[in-house]
Amino acid sequence: MIGDGIAGFVKPRWHSLLWDIGPGPFRRAIEELAAHTAIARVFYGVEAALGLWLAESQTPEKAGIFE
Repeated sequence: MIGDGIAGFVKPRWHSLLWDIGPGPFRRAIEELAAHTAIARVFYGVEAALGLWLAESQTPEKAGIFE
């Protein structure tokens, strides 16, 4: 999640088009991210931040987020 977010933040169009597979609504969403790189950078930045938050919230005593 962290790596995917960082890769998308650095190269939003290229990274978005890697995910251009699957059903029509998903493909249209990915094409919108590829076309609007500023919005894609926000999306991917949030993804990386969420991944960092999840990693930080896990400790040896509390390995899962649902415990």
